[in-house]
Amino acid sequence: MTIITQWLRDQYRIKRIDTSEEITTPFTNMLGDNMRIYVTPISNNRIRLSDDGTSLEDLLLYGIDINSTTHRTIIDRIARQFSIDLLDDVLSTTGHVSDFPRMIQSLISAMIQINDLSIIT
Repeated sequence: MTIITQWLRDQYRIKRIDTSEEITTPFTNMLGDNMRIYVTPISNNRIRLSDDGTSLEDLLLYGIDINSTTHRTIIDRIARQFSIDLLDDVLSTTGHVSDFPRMIQSLISAMIQINDLSIIT
């Protein structure tokens, strides 16, 4: 195992929760908490990755009005930019298991950019 592979394994933690897996990433949000992604199997080798609503909930906890026209426009743009679905304030993406690397990269990128609203607000 290379140093890089070991570093990657050390940075991410995976925990089983019911039928899903919780991936704790090394990235932190504005509250200092590690960002988490939830992976849920759907069917036929398809999975759903989501933030379980924590990205927008964290902004609310930080005192940011996510329903203002400006913030909602920015959030929607970020979701579209990374091909992320936004339903009931939950960021998610669905695809084939083989698309997992692209899906997790897109979701993490969207979560980080949405988290950055805490800095510019």
